[in-house]
Amino acid sequence: MYGITTARLAEIRQRGLYIMHPGPVNRGVELADAVMDYERSLITNQVENGISIRMAVLDWLTPGGEFPKQESYVARQRAGSPIVMP
Repeated sequence: MYGITTARLAEIRQRGLYIMHPGPVNRGVELADAVMDYERSLITNQVENGISIRMAVLDWLTPGGEFPKQESYVARQRAGSPIVMP
């Protein structure tokens, strides 16, 4: 019901729409295989960027992490200062 089938992909292609999905993709359930090869699919970019963002956030939240190069979230929290996300 909510997946993108080859029939729905034909309509999407005709309308020139982009397809996004954060991944992981359940091929054949959520998306037909042809969707991954669709010229306006942003899925691969979205997955790659999501991995980079999650890695950066985990590094930032880890004590001794180097990103960002300012006082860490954990240090500010321990000091009792208000938490301000950059």
